[in-house]
Amino acid sequence: MEGTRPLLIELQALTAPTAFGLPRRTANGIDYNRLTVLMAVLEKKANLNLGSQDVYLNVVSGIRIAEPAIDLGIILAVSSSFKNISIPTDLVAIGEVRFNWRSKSN
Repeated sequence: MEGTRPLLIELQALTAPTAFGLPRRTANGIDYNRLTVLMAVLEKKANLNLGSQDVYLNVVSGIRIAEPAIDLGIILAVSSSFKNISIPTDLVAIGEVRFNWRSKSN
């Protein structure tokens, strides 16, 4: 939630097998590095092999989002495209995406 009002944001994601050796990632409306970190979370925690996929993400209406609250929506949009499964129109997802930068020490 940026500012004083919540905004309903539409995300569009597309994944496709790459035709070249190095997959392409495009992020419009969010930070490119945020997209790559969230894709790494999907690869590690959800066992999605995105390393051979071109990934395109777009925030509709040209809005620029820097709020971490968008992370769950990005995860759902990318995984939905990768699995080729539609997200139900009546789905409301509330939560956060957590990842640890530091490894656990014993």
